Amino acid sequence: MQPIQEPNALPHGKFILAISIHIFLFIGMLLWYSGSEYFVFSSASTVYSWCVVSSIIAIWLLVSWGWMGGELISPYCAFLIAAIMFSTGQAILEVFSLNPYGLLNNMFSDQTLIDSLFLVNLGLWSTHCGGLFAQKKKGSPPRLWTYEPNERSTKISGWIFFILGFGPMMIVMQEYLQKVAQGGYFELYSTEVAISYDAWYNLLAPFNLVGNLLILSVAKKDTKAKYIATAMMGVLILCYFFIGLRTFAMTILFATAWIWHTSIQRIQAKFAVLAGISVVAIFPVIFELRNLAGEERLSYNIYVESFQKTENPLVLAVNETGNSLMTVAWTLELVPDQFDYNYGADYFYALTTALPNLFWSIHPAVARQSPGIWLVWTVFPEYAERGGAFGYHFIAEAYLNFGWYFSPVILFLVGYGINRLFLWTTNSTSYTRYALLASFLIYFYPYVRNDSYFVVRPFVWYIIIPFFVACFVQKTLSGSSQNHQKRIGHA
Repeated sequence: MQPIQEPNALPHGKFILAISIHIFLFIGMLLWYSGSEYFVFSSASTVYSWCVVSSIIAIWLLVSWGWMGGELISPYCAFLIAAIMFSTGQAILEVFSLNPYGLLNNMFSDQTLIDSLFLVNLGLWSTHCGGLFAQKKKGSPPRLWTYEPNERSTKISGWIFFILGFGPMMIVMQEYLQKVAQGGYFELYSTEVAISYDAWYNLLAPFNLVGNLLILSVAKKDTKAKYIATAMMGVLILCYFFIGLRTFAMTILFATAWIWHTSIQRIQAKFAVLAGISVVAIFPVIFELRNLAGEERLSYNIYVESFQKTENPLVLAVNETGNSLMTVAWTLELVPDQFDYNYGADYFYALTTALPNLFWSIHPAVARQSPGIWLVWTVFPEYAERGGAFGYHFIAEAYLNFGWYFSPVILFLVGYGINRLFLWTTNSTSYTRYALLASFLIYFYPYVRNDSYFVVRPFVWYIIIPFFVACFVQKTLSGSSQNHQKRIGHA
């Protein structure tokens, strides 16, 4: 396996120029936020000007990535696109008057919209600034253990996790499909959630995804294994789309495509863009139909008719993802006027989610409530009682914990950390690293519209644990091989 050509050591001059432009944009945003009232005639005009700024920042983030040699089909680029869509998607549409009901459905005052757009653009700027500094750091990725897995141990580990998670995954799929058949998508959240020992299958099921990706990463010459793993992932993607869990289905699809791209056969950028747009375009259709129950969900014609009736599905998809800006706006209205900052408590409790719920009837992090759960119970308690939620936003979480002045520092560290993790994989030739990063991406990408509660457990359980299991398999195989050689030598 050849490492993906991600830029891990930028030329000094290009890096300085990129950072200079980045700082120039920051100064421009800061000056415009503090002094725009002196240059425009109304608050509505200021809101529109921030929509233009959002478009400029979005273009810079993507152009700077490509300018520095970054690939389109790469984890960091996908993260940037997702962060932009869920942060400033509606603002970009507003520039072209494509929001059918106005920016965030005209639910917020102009000042709240201005503050929200400044905060998310500042957050995107800070996150990408961390990513740029991560790119600049030289040096090859460190080996975490002497016995880092090779192709054989990766394949064996893949089948171990495939088998470990297969049964639990079937239980989860059966449970989900039964619920949506009875009452539609919302039925998933209107029934009691299994906890403690009763939730064992929810903890083990994702190992099947891990196993499939490990198998795929070394299956270039193993046709049978390649088709088994690909077929399994394809079935799961279709099931999650049918259930209505669109984001999860999309992230599984990207993770599978990225492993295919890096380990089996390169995917052309044009095809990747076309495929991505096509998948995103069906999001509004799934949103409209996922609450159907019974036989209606099995009607092919109803899906076709719904798609034909949907005008500008891609615009509607961007509009819907951009609704996540609402969580930022609500947080700004509530904090610190009605609620104090959390001063890092949310990140601390997110770390505790790495521990399985075996010692408490209710996990401490669940008992405390994540930022997303806190928000829905504060803003729309009636919706929360029915099991509804809005998700959250990674930039809003940083503000909720550290306010205006220190949230950019946290987001800088987020950008730096995730890009170093990506480079730890893409600058290596380790099959295991590629597969485990892909499995983590399934749970990491939804972080842009959620909070850190959704990230820590997958990182520990579906990257760190499988990695060291694969290392142990490698050590065992190496030990067996050495003992065999010694026996031959003594013979």
